[in-house]
Amino acid sequence: MARDGADGLALHARESPDLVILDIMLPAIDGFEVCRRIRAWSKTPILMLTARSDIDDRITGLELGADDYLVKPFSPRELVSRCARDFASHNQFSRGESARLVAQARS
Repeated sequence: MARDGADGLALHARESPDLVILDIMLPAIDGFEVCRRIRAWSKTPILMLTARSDIDDRITGLELGADDYLVKPFSPRELVSRCARDFASHNQFSRGESARLVAQARS
């Protein structure tokens, strides 16, 4: 977990995560810029998870390369479902593995 946008970029470069869950309102470098920079060198799935629900923020996040955008407050089950779908669409999990994750989240 990163403390701010600059730390998040360094962590991504160092660790190459399978998924990035990104807030927009980060200190130092905001989530929009972090998304743009990650997308410049990586195809890692990015899910923006933020309190900013304005349609312009959602569109900006998606246009900068986020794969999904979820507004707080959120359901943990929905978060797991979206992550599983993002993994499957990036071929990191098969659809069956993704479905199993979603089923586990429901129980």
